[in-house]
Amino acid sequence: MKNTYLYILCFLALTNTAISQINWLQEGDNHLNQLFAEKAVNAYTKHIAHHPNDALAYIKRAQAHGHLGQTIQMEYNLNKAKSLNPYILKYVDPLYRNKLVARKSFSFSPNMESPFSKSASNLDAYNKSITNIESPISDAEIIVEIIESISEGRLEHSYNLLRKTADQESQSALLHDLYGLYYYKKGNLKEAITHFTKAISINPEFSIAHHNRGVCYKLIGNKQAALTDFKTAILIDENISLYHFSLAKLYEITGQKKEAKAAYHRAISIRDDYYEALNNYGILLNELGDTESSLDIFNKLIASNTDKIEKLFEHGNIQLIYGDYENAINNYSNYLDYHHDDYDALFNRGLAYILLQKLADGCSDIRNSLDIEYIPKRVDIYDSFCEENNYND
Repeated sequence: MKNTYLYILCFLALTNTAISQINWLQEGDNHLNQLFAEKAVNAYTKHIAHHPNDALAYIKRAQAHGHLGQTIQMEYNLNKAKSLNPYILKYVDPLYRNKLVARKSFSFSPNMESPFSKSASNLDAYNKSITNIESPISDAEIIVEIIESISEGRLEHSYNLLRKTADQESQSALLHDLYGLYYYKKGNLKEAITHFTKAISINPEFSIAHHNRGVCYKLIGNKQAALTDFKTAILIDENISLYHFSLAKLYEITGQKKEAKAAYHRAISIRDDYYEALNNYGILLNELGDTESSLDIFNKLIASNTDKIEKLFEHGNIQLIYGDYENAINNYSNYLDYHHDDYDALFNRGLAYILLQKLADGCSDIRNSLDIEYIPKRVDIYDSFCEENNYND
């Protein structure tokens, strides 16, 4: 009898141990995936009993209550989850993830090797603006070669072509503009402005010289002069999308977001495949609260035919927003192969890892991104997911 009693005690102890080892969170997920919402609620409740501060468990239980039509219980769990972690909604809401994802806006920079830099050398804009020049350089092929070589960073070659052309076209507005473009690419903005100004003095109707000088003024911080030049370029040639892009970017810098929105919209209406303008417009719409239109634009970008490395970043963003976390991680990783210290890509990859509940990898990426660029809002996200889980070593 005594042995029987001991056996029963051992059996009960083993049974209780087995029950305590059940992953109730996983059990809840399994039930919810099979649409057994009531069983899912029970499983999540058992998990929460042991882990009362697990914000994700409340989100999952809210989803199960939602399937059962129990809106009061659903709202309670959502509010409880948000009180534990203000960023927890990114697990279930694509529009909320769209607000958190780091974006990149194209801007002008002489250093075209940095990601999302945009060159002032735009063949389409030159082709349109040259029509207003009375005496353009006679050899069109040389013009194209100079612009392309400057854009590609082959500065010695472009300089040799410019010197050769200068012997015959010393008073050409286009020649001085191209010299300005050359010095812009070298980072000598003062010399670039001198040549753009000379081009304008020769032909005040040469719109792209006004635009290019405006870009240089913007880069040295003279926003009013840049604004004047961009508006003058548009007044001369209203149908060149590049000018509206530049004006929009300047408006963003000065905080005039509604004006920037209108300028980006005009740029896109002139050229609906304008990749950089679409990208920046989508970011701006998101900042203005129009998240659905923003997502529509980024979907269009992903569908566009381009082999840009930057597309890996944008594709990863779309996948992250819509919950395709594994492929998002792959795209961010491929992008980081080219731009190792890109803190935005590291941050976004970290979010994707966290959403896959791979906290160690996610917290490591976000911590590395913060080591490169300290951004207070991202510190809050790191603290919400990583400090509490001891992934802050």
